[in-house]
Amino acid sequence: MLTDLKGAGILIFITISELSIYGVIFSGWSANSKYPFLGGLRSTAQMISYSISLSLVLLAIIFLNGSINLPDIYLNQIHISNIFPLFPIALLF
Repeated sequence: MLTDLKGAGILIFITISELSIYGVIFSGWSANSKYPFLGGLRSTAQMISYSISLSLVLLAIIFLNGSINLPDIYLNQIHISNIFPLFPIALLF
């Protein structure tokens, strides 16, 4: 099973980084009160908006390199770094 996911490094990174959203929403919900739950919802919405922008930045890198494999993306930067063709996206990141 691990060999099937060998080339999906960026997808695994995005998936693991977005698991923290569940912890925030469940911590607000477990307080069993209205105001901590609303605070958890607010924090969750903010985390989702940040993760969407991060995913769009990584999607641009995937489209530029044509691969989701992290070693392939690294090797594609031997001649020119990804920062130069994607300078506005690097500023967004």
